Amino acid sequence: MDKKATVVPAGEFKQKCLAIIDTVATTHEPVVISKRGKPVARLVPVESDADIEATGGRRASRSATNPIG
Repeated sequence: MDKKATVVPAGEFKQKCLAIIDTVATTHEPVVISKRGKPVARLVPVESDADIEATGGRRASRSATNPIG
């Protein structure tokens, strides 16, 4: 990656997540999500069907009633 990834604080990501997802899909540039100034996650675009197949091609089984953790 030639340029530095955009870093978004978790609180801002929570408020703007759909817009940030759309931006990543459009620009194909990853976004790093941070908590208290430390990177905790990276949102990356799906580049091809092979990317989906590499993850097993399944949707996440988690939901708001079944949170991670």
